[in-house]
Amino acid sequence: MIVVGAEETSAQLEVSSNAPWTVTTDSPDWLTVTPEGMGDGIISATFTQNDWAEERVAIITIATEGLEPVFVSLVQEAAEASLAVTPATISVDATAGNAVYTVASNFSWSAVSNASWVSVEGGSGTGDLTAVYEANLTLAARNAQITVSGAGLEQTVELMQEAGSPMLEVNPGNIEVDKLAGSVQIDVISNTSWTAAADSAWLSVTPEGTGNGTITASYQANPYSGQRQSVITVSAEGAGPRTVIISQNGTGLGVDENDRSAIRIYPNPAREEFIVEVNPADFPAFELQLLSLAGTEILSGRYSGKEKYIVDISTVNPGSYMIRIHSGEKMVNRILLIMK
Repeated sequence: MIVVGAEETSAQLEVSSNAPWTVTTDSPDWLTVTPEGMGDGIISATFTQNDWAEERVAIITIATEGLEPVFVSLVQEAAEASLAVTPATISVDATAGNAVYTVASNFSWSAVSNASWVSVEGGSGTGDLTAVYEANLTLAARNAQITVSGAGLEQTVELMQEAGSPMLEVNPGNIEVDKLAGSVQIDVISNTSWTAAADSAWLSVTPEGTGNGTITASYQANPYSGQRQSVITVSAEGAGPRTVIISQNGTGLGVDENDRSAIRIYPNPAREEFIVEVNPADFPAFELQLLSLAGTEILSGRYSGKEKYIVDISTVNPGSYMIRIHSGEKMVNRILLIMK
Protein backbone atom coordinates (compact mmCIF):
# COMPACT_ATOMS: atom_id res chain seq x y z
CA MET A 1 0.00 0.00 0.00
CA ILE A 2 1.13 3.49 -0.84
CA VAL A 3 -0.21 6.48 1.12
CA VAL A 4 0.10 9.96 -0.40
CA GLY A 5 -1.01 13.37 0.73
CA ALA A 6 -4.04 15.19 -0.64
CA GLU A 7 -1.88 17.70 -2.53
CA GLU A 8 0.62 15.18 -3.96
CA THR A 9 0.37 14.33 -7.66
CA SER A 10 2.83 11.47 -8.30
CA ALA A 11 4.38 8.34 -6.83
CA GLN A 12 6.67 5.52 -8.00
CA LEU A 13 6.69 1.74 -7.52
CA GLU A 14 9.73 -0.50 -8.05
CA VAL A 15 9.23 -3.71 -10.04
CA SER A 16 11.52 -6.76 -9.77
CA SER A 17 10.83 -9.20 -12.59
CA ASN A 18 12.47 -11.30 -15.29
CA ALA A 19 9.55 -11.10 -17.67
CA PRO A 20 7.37 -8.54 -19.41
CA TRP A 21 4.59 -7.01 -17.28
CA THR A 22 1.57 -4.74 -17.70
CA VAL A 23 0.03 -2.20 -15.35
CA THR A 24 -3.63 -1.11 -15.03
CA THR A 25 -5.68 0.92 -12.56
CA ASP A 26 -9.32 0.80 -11.51
CA SER A 27 -9.46 4.61 -11.20
CA PRO A 28 -8.40 5.99 -14.57
CA ASP A 29 -10.42 9.18 -13.97
CA TRP A 30 -7.84 10.48 -11.50
CA LEU A 31 -4.87 8.08 -11.71
CA THR A 32 -2.64 7.07 -14.66
CA VAL A 33 0.24 4.57 -14.58
CA THR A 34 3.15 3.36 -16.74
CA PRO A 35 1.26 0.84 -18.88
CA GLU A 36 3.98 -1.80 -19.30
CA GLY A 37 7.60 -2.76 -18.82
CA MET A 38 10.25 -5.51 -19.00
CA GLY A 39 12.25 -6.96 -16.14
CA ASP A 40 13.24 -4.72 -13.29
CA GLY A 41 11.80 -1.24 -13.60
CA ILE A 42 9.82 1.67 -12.23
CA ILE A 43 6.09 2.26 -12.43
CA SER A 44 5.19 5.93 -12.42
CA ALA A 45 1.75 6.79 -11.00
CA THR A 46 0.41 10.25 -11.77
CA PHE A 47 -2.76 11.58 -10.14
CA THR A 48 -4.65 14.75 -9.46
CA GLN A 49 -4.77 16.52 -6.11
CA ASN A 50 -7.59 15.33 -3.88
CA ASP A 51 -9.81 18.35 -3.25
CA TRP A 52 -12.51 16.22 -1.61
CA ALA A 53 -12.70 15.93 2.17
CA GLU A 54 -12.67 12.13 1.99
CA GLU A 55 -9.73 9.86 1.28
CA ARG A 56 -9.81 7.89 -1.94
CA VAL A 57 -8.26 4.57 -2.90
CA ALA A 58 -7.10 3.25 -6.28
CA ILE A 59 -6.01 -0.31 -7.00
CA ILE A 60 -2.97 -0.70 -9.27
CA THR A 61 -2.66 -4.17 -10.85
CA ILE A 62 0.71 -5.47 -12.15
CA ALA A 63 0.39 -8.64 -14.22
CA THR A 64 2.80 -10.96 -16.00
CA GLU A 65 2.03 -14.13 -17.86
CA GLY A 66 2.17 -17.31 -15.79
CA LEU A 67 2.06 -15.57 -12.40
CA GLU A 68 -0.66 -14.31 -10.09
CA PRO A 69 -1.11 -10.54 -10.49
CA VAL A 70 0.12 -8.19 -7.81
CA PHE A 71 -2.29 -5.62 -6.39
CA VAL A 72 -1.07 -2.37 -4.85
CA SER A 73 -3.42 0.07 -3.10
CA LEU A 74 -2.73 3.78 -3.53
CA VAL A 75 -4.48 5.74 -0.79
CA GLN A 76 -4.72 9.50 -1.17
CA GLU A 77 -5.52 11.36 2.00
CA ALA A 78 -8.58 13.65 2.33
CA ALA A 79 -8.33 17.38 1.76
CA GLU A 80 -9.14 19.73 4.61
CA ALA A 81 -12.91 20.11 4.84
CA SER A 82 -14.41 23.47 3.90
CA LEU A 83 -17.97 24.79 4.08
CA ALA A 84 -19.54 28.15 3.23
CA VAL A 85 -23.27 28.83 2.90
CA THR A 86 -24.44 32.18 1.52
CA PRO A 87 -26.25 34.43 2.03
CA ALA A 88 -26.57 34.33 5.80
CA THR A 89 -30.16 35.58 5.68
CA ILE A 90 -32.90 35.62 3.06
CA SER A 91 -36.08 37.64 3.59
CA VAL A 92 -39.27 36.67 1.75
CA ASP A 93 -42.86 37.88 1.63
CA ALA A 94 -45.83 36.03 3.11
CA THR A 95 -46.64 33.99 -0.01
CA ALA A 96 -45.34 30.46 -0.53
CA GLY A 97 -42.17 30.01 -2.58
CA ASN A 98 -38.53 28.93 -2.79
CA ALA A 99 -35.38 30.53 -1.37
CA VAL A 100 -32.04 29.49 -2.84
CA TYR A 101 -28.76 29.48 -0.88
CA THR A 102 -25.35 28.67 -2.34
CA VAL A 103 -23.33 25.94 -0.64
CA ALA A 104 -19.58 25.77 -1.34
CA SER A 105 -18.07 22.59 0.14
CA ASN A 106 -15.88 19.60 -0.65
CA PHE A 107 -17.99 16.88 0.96
CA SER A 108 -21.50 15.47 1.02
CA TRP A 109 -23.69 17.52 3.35
CA SER A 110 -27.07 17.31 5.01
CA ALA A 111 -29.54 20.14 5.61
CA VAL A 112 -32.28 20.43 8.23
CA SER A 113 -34.79 23.14 9.15
CA ASN A 114 -36.05 23.85 12.65
CA ALA A 115 -39.44 25.01 11.31
CA SER A 116 -42.21 22.78 9.98
CA TRP A 117 -43.11 25.35 7.31
CA VAL A 118 -39.70 25.07 5.62
CA SER A 119 -38.39 21.92 3.90
CA VAL A 120 -34.83 21.36 2.65
CA GLU A 121 -32.74 18.53 1.24
CA GLY A 122 -29.06 17.70 1.49
CA GLY A 123 -26.54 17.73 -1.34
CA SER A 124 -22.93 17.20 -2.29
CA GLY A 125 -20.07 19.56 -3.00
CA THR A 126 -20.78 23.02 -4.35
CA GLY A 127 -24.33 23.73 -5.45
CA ASP A 128 -27.69 25.19 -4.55
CA LEU A 129 -29.64 24.58 -1.38
CA THR A 130 -33.34 25.22 -2.07
CA ALA A 131 -35.60 25.98 0.87
CA VAL A 132 -39.28 25.44 0.05
CA TYR A 133 -41.51 27.47 2.36
CA GLU A 134 -45.25 27.66 2.92
CA ALA A 135 -47.41 30.78 2.92
CA ASN A 136 -47.55 32.63 6.23
CA LEU A 137 -51.21 32.74 7.18
CA THR A 138 -50.53 34.31 10.57
CA LEU A 139 -50.30 38.01 11.40
CA ALA A 140 -46.79 37.68 12.86
CA ALA A 141 -43.46 37.59 11.03
CA ARG A 142 -41.53 34.35 11.51
CA ASN A 143 -38.07 32.92 10.88
CA ALA A 144 -36.51 29.52 10.37
CA GLN A 145 -32.99 28.29 11.01
CA ILE A 146 -31.49 26.03 8.32
CA THR A 147 -28.41 24.07 9.35
CA VAL A 148 -25.97 22.56 6.83
CA SER A 149 -23.49 20.03 8.22
CA GLY A 150 -20.96 17.38 7.24
CA ALA A 151 -17.32 16.34 7.70
CA GLY A 152 -17.34 17.76 11.20
CA LEU A 153 -18.39 21.23 10.03
CA GLU A 154 -21.71 23.04 10.48
CA GLN A 155 -23.20 26.36 9.39
CA THR A 156 -26.63 27.86 10.05
CA VAL A 157 -28.44 30.36 7.85
CA GLU A 158 -31.77 32.09 8.38
CA LEU A 159 -34.99 32.43 6.40
CA MET A 160 -37.19 35.36 7.47
CA GLN A 161 -40.82 35.58 6.29
CA GLU A 162 -43.08 38.60 6.53
CA ALA A 163 -46.39 38.51 8.39
CA GLY A 164 -49.46 37.48 6.45
CA SER A 165 -52.40 39.77 5.74
CA PRO A 166 -55.67 39.58 7.64
CA MET A 167 -57.85 36.89 6.10
CA LEU A 168 -61.60 36.46 6.39
CA GLU A 169 -63.92 34.07 4.56
CA VAL A 170 -67.39 32.75 5.39
CA ASN A 171 -69.25 29.72 4.11
CA PRO A 172 -71.95 29.35 2.94
CA GLY A 173 -72.82 32.76 1.55
CA ASN A 174 -76.54 32.08 1.10
CA ILE A 175 -78.84 30.04 3.32
CA GLU A 176 -82.56 29.38 2.88
CA VAL A 177 -84.60 28.29 5.91
CA ASP A 178 -88.27 27.48 6.50
CA LYS A 179 -90.80 29.65 8.30
CA LEU A 180 -90.31 27.99 11.72
CA ALA A 181 -87.84 29.24 14.31
CA GLY A 182 -84.43 27.60 14.29
CA SER A 183 -80.71 28.13 13.82
CA VAL A 184 -77.98 27.51 11.26
CA GLN A 185 -74.19 27.30 11.41
CA ILE A 186 -71.83 29.45 9.34
CA ASP A 187 -68.15 28.60 9.08
CA VAL A 188 -65.59 31.38 9.47
CA ILE A 189 -62.05 30.97 8.13
CA SER A 190 -59.80 33.68 9.50
CA ASN A 191 -56.46 34.45 11.11
CA THR A 192 -57.64 37.43 13.15
CA SER A 193 -60.44 38.69 15.37
CA TRP A 194 -63.82 39.28 13.75
CA THR A 195 -67.30 40.54 14.58
CA ALA A 196 -70.67 39.54 13.19
CA ALA A 197 -73.99 41.42 13.09
CA ALA A 198 -77.38 40.86 11.47
CA ASP A 199 -79.47 43.65 9.97
CA SER A 200 -82.81 42.29 11.22
CA ALA A 201 -84.39 42.06 14.63
CA TRP A 202 -85.64 38.51 13.95
CA LEU A 203 -82.12 37.16 13.51
CA SER A 204 -79.39 36.99 16.16
CA VAL A 205 -75.82 35.83 15.62
CA THR A 206 -72.63 34.98 17.49
CA PRO A 207 -71.26 38.51 17.94
CA GLU A 208 -67.52 37.88 17.70
CA GLY A 209 -64.68 35.40 17.51
CA THR A 210 -60.98 34.91 16.75
CA GLY A 211 -59.46 32.79 14.02
CA ASN A 212 -61.35 29.87 12.51
CA GLY A 213 -64.73 29.43 14.11
CA THR A 214 -68.48 29.08 13.73
CA ILE A 215 -71.27 31.63 13.78
CA THR A 216 -74.61 30.42 15.07
CA ALA A 217 -77.47 32.35 13.45
CA SER A 218 -80.75 31.94 15.36
CA TYR A 219 -83.96 33.09 13.69
CA GLN A 220 -87.51 33.60 14.89
CA ALA A 221 -90.58 32.14 13.17
CA ASN A 222 -91.73 34.18 10.19
CA PRO A 223 -95.37 35.30 10.79
CA TYR A 224 -95.60 37.04 7.43
CA SER A 225 -96.81 35.73 4.10
CA GLY A 226 -93.76 36.42 2.02
CA GLN A 227 -90.15 35.42 2.22
CA ARG A 228 -87.91 37.73 4.22
CA GLN A 229 -84.17 38.22 4.16
CA SER A 230 -81.53 39.32 6.59
CA VAL A 231 -77.90 40.09 5.86
CA ILE A 232 -75.22 38.97 8.28
CA THR A 233 -72.06 41.06 7.97
CA VAL A 234 -68.81 39.59 9.27
CA SER A 235 -66.02 42.14 9.64
CA ALA A 236 -62.32 42.08 10.54
CA GLU A 237 -59.78 44.86 10.64
CA GLY A 238 -57.72 44.83 7.47
CA ALA A 239 -59.98 42.34 5.67
CA GLY A 240 -63.02 43.28 3.62
CA PRO A 241 -66.39 42.50 5.21
CA ARG A 242 -68.09 39.26 4.19
CA THR A 243 -71.84 38.81 4.01
CA VAL A 244 -74.21 35.90 4.44
CA ILE A 245 -77.82 36.21 3.27
CA ILE A 246 -80.44 34.32 5.29
CA SER A 247 -83.69 33.86 3.34
CA GLN A 248 -86.63 32.68 5.42
CA ASN A 249 -89.78 31.39 3.76
CA GLY A 250 -93.12 32.93 4.71
CA THR A 251 -96.45 31.46 5.79
CA GLY A 252 -98.24 32.30 2.55
CA LEU A 253 -100.86 34.24 4.56
CA GLY A 254 -101.15 37.81 5.91
CA VAL A 255 -99.06 40.93 5.16
CA ASP A 256 -95.47 40.88 3.86
CA GLU A 257 -92.81 42.13 6.25
CA ASN A 258 -90.81 44.11 3.71
CA ASP A 259 -92.67 46.11 1.12
CA ARG A 260 -89.55 47.21 -0.73
CA SER A 261 -91.41 48.60 -3.74
CA ALA A 262 -92.96 51.31 -1.52
CA ILE A 263 -89.69 52.78 -0.22
CA ARG A 264 -86.49 54.09 -1.77
CA ILE A 265 -83.27 55.18 -0.01
CA TYR A 266 -80.51 57.01 -1.89
CA PRO A 267 -77.72 57.86 -2.56
CA ASN A 268 -75.87 54.77 -1.39
CA PRO A 269 -72.99 55.28 -0.62
CA ALA A 270 -73.91 58.57 1.05
CA ARG A 271 -71.75 61.37 2.48
CA GLU A 272 -73.50 64.19 4.33
CA GLU A 273 -77.14 63.11 3.95
CA PHE A 274 -79.41 60.53 2.41
CA ILE A 275 -82.98 60.71 1.11
CA VAL A 276 -85.89 58.45 1.99
CA GLU A 277 -88.76 58.35 -0.52
CA VAL A 278 -91.96 56.53 0.45
CA ASN A 279 -95.45 55.96 -0.84
CA PRO A 280 -97.54 57.86 1.74
CA ALA A 281 -100.37 55.38 1.28
CA ASP A 282 -98.10 52.59 2.52
CA PHE A 283 -95.97 54.64 4.93
CA PRO A 284 -98.07 57.58 6.21
CA ALA A 285 -95.87 57.72 9.31
CA PHE A 286 -92.80 55.76 10.33
CA GLU A 287 -89.83 55.63 12.68
CA LEU A 288 -86.32 55.54 11.18
CA GLN A 289 -83.24 54.26 13.02
CA LEU A 290 -79.61 54.33 11.86
CA LEU A 291 -77.82 51.43 13.57
CA SER A 292 -74.27 50.16 13.59
CA LEU A 293 -73.86 46.60 12.31
CA ALA A 294 -73.47 45.57 15.94
CA GLY A 295 -76.98 46.95 16.63
CA THR A 296 -76.07 50.20 18.40
CA GLU A 297 -78.39 53.08 17.62
CA ILE A 298 -76.57 56.04 16.03
CA LEU A 299 -79.59 58.28 15.39
CA SER A 300 -83.37 57.98 15.09
CA GLY A 301 -86.41 60.07 14.15
CA ARG A 302 -90.12 60.02 13.40
CA TYR A 303 -91.40 61.11 10.02
CA SER A 304 -94.89 61.65 8.52
CA GLY A 305 -96.92 63.53 5.94
CA LYS A 306 -94.43 63.62 3.05
CA GLU A 307 -93.15 61.57 0.16
CA LYS A 308 -89.50 62.58 0.56
CA TYR A 309 -87.38 63.07 3.69
CA ILE A 310 -83.77 64.21 4.01
CA VAL A 311 -81.73 62.64 6.83
CA ASP A 312 -78.61 64.49 8.01
CA ILE A 313 -75.59 62.20 8.60
CA SER A 314 -72.86 64.85 8.55
CA THR A 315 -71.76 63.91 12.09
CA VAL A 316 -71.73 60.15 11.49
CA ASN A 317 -68.38 58.44 10.98
CA PRO A 318 -67.66 56.59 7.71
CA GLY A 319 -68.60 52.92 7.66
CA SER A 320 -71.38 50.42 7.02
CA TYR A 321 -74.68 50.96 8.83
CA MET A 322 -78.17 49.53 8.88
CA ILE A 323 -81.27 51.66 8.27
CA ARG A 324 -84.36 50.24 9.99
CA ILE A 325 -87.82 51.67 9.20
CA HIS A 326 -90.92 50.72 11.26
CA SER A 327 -94.45 51.56 10.21
CA GLY A 328 -97.20 49.63 11.98
CA GLU A 329 -96.55 45.95 11.25
CA LYS A 330 -94.14 46.78 8.44
CA MET A 331 -90.39 46.80 8.85
CA VAL A 332 -87.75 47.52 6.24
CA ASN A 333 -84.00 47.02 6.76
CA ARG A 334 -81.38 48.39 4.39
CA ILE A 335 -77.56 48.53 4.49
CA LEU A 336 -76.10 52.03 3.98
CA LEU A 337 -72.43 52.81 3.29
CA ILE A 338 -71.29 56.24 4.54
CA MET A 339 -68.16 57.72 2.94
CA LYS A 340 -66.46 61.02 3.75
